[in-house]
Amino acid sequence: MLKKTKLFVGIALVIESAIALATFISLVAKKKSIAAAFLAMSAVSGAVGAYLVCNSGKECRCECECEKKCEEDEAEDEDVELDERGLFARGEE
Repeated sequence: MLKKTKLFVGIALVIESAIALATFISLVAKKKSIAAAFLAMSAVSGAVGAYLVCNSGKECRCECECEKKCEEDEAEDEDVELDERGLFARGEE
């Protein structure tokens, strides 16, 4: 699954969960028997949505850490200089 898609699907499921919870509350007030189905749907949607949102956040943090490591490696590579013979030297004299 795409990285940003997980975030958007997770947010959509959390919103769906809130709407199903509101529907449950209105159906309980009218004493309808289908209210329990909306409560169950709200719980499942909320749990899956929260998992997807948290999981997408972890992937972003991991990518940021990898990018920082790559930037540090590139910074170390920039320190390379040529000595008088035209060979690479790492600033060691």
